Amino acid sequence: MPEAIGNAVHADRPLTNIAVEAFNTGEDGLIGDMLAPGVSVKKSSDTYYVIDKGAFLRLSSDGAKRAPGTAARRKLWSVSSDQYSVTNYALAGEIPVEYLTDADEAIRHRENTTRNVVGDLRLQQEKRISNLVTSISNVGSGVTLTGGNKFTDFVNSNPLGVVNTAQAFIRSNTGLIATDMAIDWDTAKILRQHPQLLDRFKYTSGGEVTMGQLAEFFDVKNIHVAHAIENTGEEGLADSMSGIWPNFMSLFHKGMNVGLQTKTPVLRMQWTTTAFQGNFGVKRKLEDDAGDKHVEVIEAGHYQDEKIVARDLIYTVLGTL
Repeated sequence: MPEAIGNAVHADRPLTNIAVEAFNTGEDGLIGDMLAPGVSVKKSSDTYYVIDKGAFLRLSSDGAKRAPGTAARRKLWSVSSDQYSVTNYALAGEIPVEYLTDADEAIRHRENTTRNVVGDLRLQQEKRISNLVTSISNVGSGVTLTGGNKFTDFVNSNPLGVVNTAQAFIRSNTGLIATDMAIDWDTAKILRQHPQLLDRFKYTSGGEVTMGQLAEFFDVKNIHVAHAIENTGEEGLADSMSGIWPNFMSLFHKGMNVGLQTKTPVLRMQWTTTAFQGNFGVKRKLEDDAGDKHVEVIEAGHYQDEKIVARDLIYTVLGTL
């Protein structure tokens, strides 16, 4: 039988653990967590620092020479600021109390309901990050391919040239090199069959190159392939499946954040509050009084804001196919 928790809200740690586990599996082509690492913030809205990168790359005009009896040249740097404001994202599912009479079945229903609502929240997050990263006006720079430049044109397109342009942008503006590539599944499949790559690995590959060879060819450490889909059909109507990510390619540098310096282009500002214990908490409540629906409600949620915090560390290519 279900626990006698009445209409009181019960923070469920085991279900929270399931939610966190589901949020980190990465088995369904979600790359948002990787593109935008989470950082804890102490307030629901606040200001964060933006460092003037030019000061860190500017050399002293005298070569940093110091004459005896004189003070060392003072090197100055400045910061500006930007703001974040988290939003609460939450969803709930219902389980009829009739399904909870058997303890083993109750556990399975709770776990499946938790995974269902968390799965929806994960897709919502993925879509927000996709919209953020695939807008060239949001990132440092980018290009939309047209005509013969699209990678499906095996005769005229030049994927390596496109990637070299992206690499050059990041390096020339930051002194850093793109370490990672994010790409949709369809674009990855086309590139693995592109003559430019097949010619490079013609003695070691068959009809298409491997993902490892793709990373080697483009000189990046990691390639993250997005292949998640969503159902855009209205409830009660026919399903209409569509990719959450467009045909795209993003090059970015992903490094360690040191002090005030951010060396990752996108962050997820996460605020923890009592409404949801931990970054991603689950609560449940039994609504089984007279006049109620006689259900157990499972609710999951989190507080978050996704921000591009280092624009010059990312370059996006759209219209790849």
